[in-house]
Parts: sequence; C-alpha cells; structure tokens
Amino acid sequence: MIVACGSNDVARWGGRESPPSLSLAFRMETWSKLIEEAKRIFDLIYVCQVLPVDESKVPARKNEQGLDQFYRNDAINEYNSALKNLCSDHACRFVDFTAMLEANDWKACLFDDVHPNAEGHELISRRMFKELEAALLS
Repeated sequence: MIVACGSNDVARWGGRESPPSLSLAFRMETWSKLIEEAKRIFDLIYVCQVLPVDESKVPARKNEQGLDQFYRNDAINEYNSALKNLCSDHACRFVDFTAMLEANDWKACLFDDVHPNAEGHELISRRMFKELEAALLS
C-alpha cells in the first residue's frame, strides 16, 4: 500500500502564524490508526514524504469565509520528521524525496504553490518506481 498525503494537513487559515488546522498530535494519532488498520491487510506499507511548497506564492487561495490559506515548509519538515518516526515505530517504509528535491528545481516542478505539475509528477513516479523495484528485487 502506498499512502501519500499533501500539505493540506498543515494548512493554516487566516495568517502565516495562525495555528495549523490539524494539530500534529491529532495527525499522528490518525496516522497511527490508519497504519494499524492497513497492517491487517497489507504486508508492506509505504508512506510518502510530504513535499515542500513554494512559500513565495502563498497565500494562493481563500476558504468560504474569506480566510487566506497558508503553508509553511518548517511545519512540513516537522510533519515529515514525525511521519518518519511513526513509520519506524510501525515497521513501514518512509519514502524520502530529499535527494530528488535537491537534484531538481522543485519550485519549477509545481503547478501552483503546492501541486506538482507534469514534471513534478514524473519525478515522483520515477522515485516511487525505484523504491518499489528495490523491494521487489530484494
């Protein structure tokens, strides 16, 4: 099973310093339940790193109440660290995209502030292919 979540989990509404819409504790509790249930069905679970955003384009949207939506890469880094630890605790595989990000101009691989464009999706799929290929050949 491959699980990929995006930066919406760390979205902030109203301002850059507003609290995240979902606390890290709540996110980790939810992830833990998800993984425990998934392990009943799947032998191998991959959790993908949440990819960074282009903060220079934030805020790019508003909600129904007119509040701006903000993303912060420091919050994404904290989230990824927690996800990596959670994967270790639950014997899952955390798919780290750091090398891919460092080898490419990630901002040029985004359609907007948060969503990958065709080039970004191609990079992600190549990285995932390598991860799955290594698991199948080992």
